[in-house]
This record gives sequence, C-alpha cells and structure tokens, in this order.
Amino acid sequence: MNKELKKIVRALQKEFDTSLEEFRGEAHVFVKPEQIVDVLTVLRDKHEFKLFSALTAVDYWPKNNKDARFHVIYQLTSITKILSIQVRLPVSGN
Repeated sequence: MNKELKKIVRALQKEFDTSLEEFRGEAHVFVKPEQIVDVLTVLRDKHEFKLFSALTAVDYWPKNNKDARFHVIYQLTSITKILSIQVRLPVSGN
C-alpha cells in the first residue's frame, strides 16, 4: 500500500474506528453500517475520492457468520491522487 493511502486509512481509523485488511497492496476498510454515509462523505470531500467505481456484494454462505454473512463493497477512486480504496460494510443475513 502506498504512503498516501496509508495516511488516509490512518485518518479513517482515528476518526471512525475502522479496521483494515490489506490484500495485494489494496486497502479494504471495514466500517459499521451507521458510519457508511459519513465515511464515504469524508473520502469524497477530504481525500478526493470523487469516482464511485463500483458497488457490489459478497455472500459468504455456507461459511455463514450470523453477524456478517454479506459484505457490501464500495470501490472508490481518486483520479487526482491515482489511488483506489475499498470500503466494506459487513451486514447480517437478516
């Protein structure tokens, strides 16, 4: 993960108590459902992630964890900084 992206992730961790998984140099930031609008707004307004690249989801069935069967995934890109970040929202099967 590049240094600029690390700074952004640390700022999100400090402000929203998010968790991070890094996979092949990509940042996957996990947020709580009640935080999603605020996190996406901060990324757009403060960190220049203006391009909403993709919205998708993953179903982890049958490894079904009652608290987080699904992950809603927001892929954001900062064209000016040439960065990409994935914001993941774990949600239950209910």
